[in-house]
Amino acid sequence: MSVRDRRAGIYNLREDYVLTVFDSNTSTSAVFTDESDGFNQIGTRPGGRVGFGTTFKATDRVGVDVQASYDFISLDKSKSGVSSAQYVGIQAGVNFSLMSR
Repeated sequence: MSVRDRRAGIYNLREDYVLTVFDSNTSTSAVFTDESDGFNQIGTRPGGRVGFGTTFKATDRVGVDVQASYDFISLDKSKSGVSSAQYVGIQAGVNFSLMSR
């Protein structure tokens, strides 16, 4: 197993969404942001990511890749209701080598 990804950085947290209303043969769309709703944006916050992964060799040319990452963002509790956001990502894939080593 090897460390695949280590990052520290700034996360810009904002919400934009599109509301579409369908009526018979027409549709109407409007774009909303948190500011248009009178909500104070969370804004730019520090955070980081640590990831681990490995590749299992099935044959000389085929491997199975498995990765996991842990992401965290420090938040302002007065704006978001929580002091941090954390989540785990898991990925898997198949690797094909065009040339053997």
